[in-house]
Amino acid sequence: MWLNQMGGQVLPSSNDKVNQFNVGGRKAIVSALLALTVLLATMHAEQAYALCNGGTTVTSTVVISADCDGGNVKGLTLDTGADVTINTGVTVSNDAGFGVNGRAVVVLGSATSTSLVNNGTIYTYNQWGLWNQSGGNVNVVNFGQITATVRYGISNQGTITSLTNVGSITGGFGSIGNITTPAPSINVFNNLQGQSGSASTPVTLVGYLPLSYNIIIQDPSTYGQLTTPNQTGAMAFNIYGNTGTTLVAGVNASIVAENRYLNVLNGFSSLSTVTGVEGTYNGFQYSLVANETLANSWDLLVFLAGPSMVDTQASIRNSAQKLRSVF
Repeated sequence: MWLNQMGGQVLPSSNDKVNQFNVGGRKAIVSALLALTVLLATMHAEQAYALCNGGTTVTSTVVISADCDGGNVKGLTLDTGADVTINTGVTVSNDAGFGVNGRAVVVLGSATSTSLVNNGTIYTYNQWGLWNQSGGNVNVVNFGQITATVRYGISNQGTITSLTNVGSITGGFGSIGNITTPAPSINVFNNLQGQSGSASTPVTLVGYLPLSYNIIIQDPSTYGQLTTPNQTGAMAFNIYGNTGTTLVAGVNASIVAENRYLNVLNGFSSLSTVTGVEGTYNGFQYSLVANETLANSWDLLVFLAGPSMVDTQASIRNSAQKLRSVF
């Protein structure tokens, strides 16, 4: 301290001010550290709460009714017996720069029978939205969105017994990656994603073709489209709802009309590996024909079924008999 010569007041010295600052500064630092500790504890508690199914692997019937995130630790994980439904408006997410801990939904390789119905959103930025490990077996119905910004929306290294998509599957690498050794399998793929009004966003499948591909048609401007760059294997084509297909709960059979449905298959230089390229459905005939402008693309031509040769010959015989009876 020092004495003010003018008024005789005792004023604080510079050392006193430094000491006061140090005391106040220490208090501020302690308060900040306490606040940070509380914040970190809260964040940890919230992250643990937000882990999908509490971080426990699913082996029974579970409904995901609130947003959840794997926290770069563990995505929503399914094993044998899992029957999972993600509700409308719910987002299941996860992310990591690399590593399996960043995948949003994981079907373990030990899973012999699992089911996933997505009405909401499955999302990851860097990783795979849905990963079916080698040996895994899953049935998937997607009414919502499965999105991976960088990689595949779905990466299949095992067996997808049936994949029904009436929502959207997108990814930076492609919608679906079906390319590993040993060869993975998508036994049945029912698909509506593709043409919607004037917009076209086909499913892009990289690798092995599904064993059976069934196009879903809602109306002349809403129907499935499949793009398969560098595809491997063979595929049976059909219209969803036709003989030889199985209807999925909540997904109505196709409704067709006389129409040329454009670019339903893309990336095929020929149809030598595709069976079922023509047939009948609900009184119509259909045939896959080359697109008139886009190379390696095929349209589905649907037209009214005319009388068969057998029917025509039978009609001629019947008419001839009637004429003979007249004379």
